[in-house]
Amino acid sequence: MKSEKTARRLTAIDIFIILAVVAAIVAAGLRIWADQNTEPTVVERTDDEYIISFVSYGMRSSTAKLLSMGDMFYLSSGVDEFGELQSEVSITPAKVYMELENGEYIKTYAEENGDNTKVDVSGEFRVKGCRNLDGLMYINGTFYIAPNMGVTVFNNLMSLSFTVTGIEKVS
Repeated sequence: MKSEKTARRLTAIDIFIILAVVAAIVAAGLRIWADQNTEPTVVERTDDEYIISFVSYGMRSSTAKLLSMGDMFYLSSGVDEFGELQSEVSITPAKVYMELENGEYIKTYAEENGDNTKVDVSGEFRVKGCRNLDGLMYINGTFYIAPNMGVTVFNNLMSLSFTVTGIEKVS
């Protein structure tokens, strides 16, 4: 008997599998190379202290009265510490812009309405954090924060949403 050998040919599936394996090896090599050639981004210790200035617009006056120096606030997870309210807050009547009959806008202040009167609150937090090589600020090394950024923090009495107005390192 004569034995016949059949030649095995590459199919499209075989070529696809080979290309996928080669692509995975190249991607892993690039990842290892990138990890070895990347400088660490954090250049300062995470225990440096900063003062974060803030303003919160249109807060109820009854809520604003709950804020006092020394209050500790936390990030949304409730576990990660944000910082301590550094000073007594400044409370001013909320600014309201009203439209006149001729279409002009004028600045006025929110009406007195008992505990529901709207006020603007400003103050400062003392936080621990660091800056990376680009100068970006991170609270506890993980939570990015910058001027003009909206932030919401919590304590056992309230949630506080505010806009960051400044960041200064404590000497």
